[in-house]
Amino acid sequence: MSTPPLDLPLTQDHPALVAAADVVARVRTDAPLRASLAETIGPASGLHPASVEALLLRWCDGFRADAFVARARTLADTRVRVRGPVVIVAPSNLPVAAWTASLEALTFGLDVRLRPGSGDPQGPPALEALLRQVAPALASRLRIVRTTRTDDAAWNALLGGAGAVVAFGADASLDALAARIPPSVPLRRHGSKVSLGALVGPPAVGADAIVQGLLDDALLADGRGCLSLRAIWVAGTVADAEAWATRLAEQAGAAARRWPAGRLDLRLAAAARLAIESDRLDAALGGGRVFAGDALVVSVRALAPGERLDAAAIGPGAGLLRVFAVAPERSPAEFLAPLAGHLAAVSWPGAEGFALGDPTGAGFYAHPAPGWMQSPRWDCHDGIPAGQGLFEEA
Repeated sequence: MSTPPLDLPLTQDHPALVAAADVVARVRTDAPLRASLAETIGPASGLHPASVEALLLRWCDGFRADAFVARARTLADTRVRVRGPVVIVAPSNLPVAAWTASLEALTFGLDVRLRPGSGDPQGPPALEALLRQVAPALASRLRIVRTTRTDDAAWNALLGGAGAVVAFGADASLDALAARIPPSVPLRRHGSKVSLGALVGPPAVGADAIVQGLLDDALLADGRGCLSLRAIWVAGTVADAEAWATRLAEQAGAAARRWPAGRLDLRLAAAARLAIESDRLDAALGGGRVFAGDALVVSVRALAPGERLDAAAIGPGAGLLRVFAVAPERSPAEFLAPLAGHLAAVSWPGAEGFALGDPTGAGFYAHPAPGWMQSPRWDCHDGIPAGQGLFEEA
C-alpha cells in the first residue's frame, strides 16, 4: 500500500511547528524549568549543570521557524511521502544533539523512536517529559527505547519497521549500526567532526572579547562534541600566535568559573594528558611553546611549509587547545584538506577574507562568532538539511 503525501508545515501556523516553537520559547524563558532540566541531565551525562543550562539556551538559538517553512516547501515540491517511524540513536557526549534531531522529525510530522546514549541516559527522557508538559501532541509521537550494545533482541525491536535511522557516533559504531538495518532503510550518519578557530595577525582592539568567546567555545562542553573548539590557526608569525596563546591561557580561569568542568570521560582525559605531555616534550626540544593557564593548556607551534592539519595534529581537546602559526599566503583550503568533510564549525573573527567555501557545503556548515559554536542550526543540523534522509519521493 502506498503511503499518503506528507502533510508538511508550509506555514508558520502549522500545529507541529507552533508546538516546536512553544517548546523552544518555554525553555528559553522559564529559568526554573531550564535549571531543573540541567540538574536532571547534568550529573548523569558528566557535564556540569551550568554547562547543560547554557547548552539548552544555545539550542534554542538554533531554531528558526522560517527556515523550517522554507525547507518544508522544498520537500513538498518533491512530493515526498512518509517513510515510517524514524529511529534516532542519540550520542553519549552532548544531550542537545538528540533533542535537535528529535524535534526536527516531530516537526515534520514523523513518529520517533529515541534510543538514549550510554553516556547521556537522562537527556532523552528529559526531552520526553518537557514535551508532555508543553507539547503533548508531539510527546504522543515520541517513544524512548533503551538497548544495550549487545542486546540483539532489543535492537531488532528498536529498528523493526523503521523508515529511516538517524545516528550519532564514531565511524565504527555507525558502521556496526548500518550492518543491522536493511539496505533499503536510509541511515543518516552524524559522525565525528571537529571545530576550529581562525585569527589574523596579533591581538588588536577587541581581542579580549574574541578570547573570551573562543574560551567559551573550548570549555563550555568540556571539549565534547563536534562543536567544541579544538584548535586555532593564526595567519601570521609565531610571535602573533604566541600573543594570542598568552591571552587565552591567562583568561582561561575566568571562563572556567563560568563553565565549571564536569566529570570528564576517562579515556578523553587520558588522551588529553598524553597530548599535553607530548606538546611539552616537543616544546623542550625546540618545536614550540606551551602556555599553562588555570583551566587550559595552550600549545603553539608553526605549521611547517607543506604540512597540513589533520585530526591527529588537532588533538583531543579536554583542557588542551592547540594554536598553529600559518604563513598568511597559504590557502586554508590547502592545509585543511585532510579535514574535508570532517569540519563542523569555523569561527573566524576578522578573517572574512578567507575563502573557506559554502558554509552549507561539504567542508563545514557554520561560521559562528566567537562564543557561539554551541548554537547549531536546526535547519542544517551537522551540515545536513532538515528532513534529508527521512522521506521518499512520491
